Amino acid sequence: MSRVLDVAGLDGGYGSVQILKDISLHVDEGEFVTIIGPNGCGKSTFIKVIFGIATHYRGTVKHRGESIAGWRTDQLVQRGIAYVPQVDNVFPGLNVRENLEMGGVRLPPTLLEERISRALEMFPDLQPRLHDTAASLSGGSGKCSPSRARSSVTLPSCCWMSQPRRSARSTRNRLSSVSTRYVRRASPFSSWSRTRGSRWRAPTAATSLPMAK
Repeated sequence: MSRVLDVAGLDGGYGSVQILKDISLHVDEGEFVTIIGPNGCGKSTFIKVIFGIATHYRGTVKHRGESIAGWRTDQLVQRGIAYVPQVDNVFPGLNVRENLEMGGVRLPPTLLEERISRALEMFPDLQPRLHDTAASLSGGSGKCSPSRARSSVTLPSCCWMSQPRRSARSTRNRLSSVSTRYVRRASPFSSWSRTRGSRWRAPTAATSLPMAK
């Protein structure tokens, strides 16, 4: 089994405010990893530091053996790394199809059409809503599908999802089903899911990594 992501001794935060100290973990191909901890312990910050949104102080971050520490977000996306935030994860003024197109703006038109068709096979509930604006979709459960579908358009090798259950208001079986379809049909997909506290168990075969006591 090949190593998709390897993080060692990671320190990071926001500007001069340090949130993370000496965090290490790894994700292998096809593996689900769940980061669990109380509010404010740095779960989202950890993802944001790796994804180039928060400040990386020190520590190694490798994707398939190559250092990506300090890379810009657009470079990470082009490399095959995706991130689905908990909130503000769609373009509300665009319709569902346009949101999917934004996931592959640099793809050739023919390939983009193929990827969108594949995404719609994975998320069939979006098919009848293609021409509806994302803002018109219901709360978290409505907006999570286009955001996840959009992230799959690039066929990422690694995807991070922040609070997927809370934003989706879905059951564990639904989340596991969506993630399994990613693994089997989209790419060798490593899904990072973070949850609040311990009220929800990770999907079957997931590795649970507590972030803080």
